[in-house]
Amino acid sequence: MTQAMTTSTRACRWTGILSFCGAIALAGLAVAEQAQPQAQPEDQATTLPSAGFWPTQRMLEIILTQGTQIIVQRYQFDPEQAAALRKDLLTRYPALLNEHRIRLQPVINEIIEMQLAGESPNAPQVGRIAERVQPFLDGARETLKATHETVRPLLRPGQRRIWDRDYVKLVAALAVAEAQLTRWKHGQFKKNDWPFKLAWDPTSQPAAASAATRPGEAPGGPEDHAAARDEIRPDRWQAYVKDFIRKHKLDQGQSHQATAILKDVRQRAVDYQKQNRDLFDQIKEELALAGVSRRETLQASLDELQQPLRDLFQELQTRLRAVLRSDQISDR
Repeated sequence: MTQAMTTSTRACRWTGILSFCGAIALAGLAVAEQAQPQAQPEDQATTLPSAGFWPTQRMLEIILTQGTQIIVQRYQFDPEQAAALRKDLLTRYPALLNEHRIRLQPVINEIIEMQLAGESPNAPQVGRIAERVQPFLDGARETLKATHETVRPLLRPGQRRIWDRDYVKLVAALAVAEAQLTRWKHGQFKKNDWPFKLAWDPTSQPAAASAATRPGEAPGGPEDHAAARDEIRPDRWQAYVKDFIRKHKLDQGQSHQATAILKDVRQRAVDYQKQNRDLFDQIKEELALAGVSRRETLQASLDELQQPLRDLFQELQTRLRAVLRSDQISDR
């Protein structure tokens, strides 16, 4: 009984996952935890299964209301923002799920049956799953974009920075998911692909841990090409600062300031890398396996995901330059 309840809970969360908008992606279980389909050929998928699991309207309202509460807490929404978000979620996401129900419900049923039996999928099975789930992911991506763009104008600057950064991570996670589905459709299924798991879970990290440039600090440009190459490598920033100290002949007090700035900025960069390690790793793994059609999307997602590191490196440069006296600035 416990196993059946756990499996049903997973299926329910899977169904509601993409309902939690860009910031929620209640995740890991999501698009993912569902796998097994014995599905009928696509042209036969015209009727709903006679039995199995599908959330009721009330279930969806509860899932989406809980999702709203998580987002409200994460971004510290005021009542007006919370009401607008809840209206958006309750309008868009039940419609999205119902639009794809004929494709999804057989997959969910098959997954539940497999988990109850303690079975794992094989390559042909995940290939059929991918065929069914792909249209849903396409629709989910567009729906999430619409939610992001609808809510964004209502946010304060601080909220908007985190909202945008979270959306970048969610888009990257969906790009990884789509790359995996593409592999599955071509028979490229690896054991560690299962259980499928969305590559990013915002509920596992604090919203305040944003690596964006601090308010009021204009990003500076790279001082040289070597710096541009190193800007996404916090492990190389110490060498950059040492070279900065030497090049500009900083005195002892200035050198201590520069070291303190490095410690602050690099720690925030390392925290960002740790918080998103799984997402970074999965994008790089899929890039190594992807065909040309998917590689461009994955690389764009990786570039977006690395942008906070570039912002932090630019902050490091700006703060270091502020330490210089006027006579040292001419030494560049």
